[in-house]
Amino acid sequence: SGDGLDWTVVDSGATEFLYGVAGTGEGRVAVGGGGIILTSIGGAPWSLQRTALHRTLNAVAAGSSGFVAVGNAGTILRSTDAGQSWTSISSGVGDDLNGVAIVGDSVFITGDSGAALRSTDRGLTFNPMVFSSDTMRGVCAVREGSGDITVWAGGDDQVWKSIDGGDTWSAIAM
Repeated sequence: SGDGLDWTVVDSGATEFLYGVAGTGEGRVAVGGGGIILTSIGGAPWSLQRTALHRTLNAVAAGSSGFVAVGNAGTILRSTDAGQSWTSISSGVGDDLNGVAIVGDSVFITGDSGAALRSTDRGLTFNPMVFSSDTMRGVCAVREGSGDITVWAGGDDQVWKSIDGGDTWSAIAM
């Protein structure tokens, strides 16, 4: 429902677990095991796709320039057409990627063994961010007013924060 109070179960047709979902005004994307991608445009029923890589996709994020999905073995996929087609983007890492967040032209990705990546060109290229050797399970980013982007990354027992778009990081006391 529009208010989030009532929910309806919808058969997605997926036979694998789903791990992430994101949406824009144009459509919705869900990702999961075995490289499955489900898309729904404009409220239409879900359509099932499989990536050629067949790698588990752990998270997906939506932004004004489209969707970015991340997964095992350093997988990054990008779609600019509401999830209908996907392009593989080099991550430069072999670790599993677990979280992705998009703010404006910036994309932030976190993963296993301290894998952390940032793009400032809408996910076309990525560069490493270094702040921890821990596995990071998720990432969240927001633009504070008209200023810098604040980014949070969470791991097994630690939360990290950057107030300058990922240039510098500090551990948050728990």
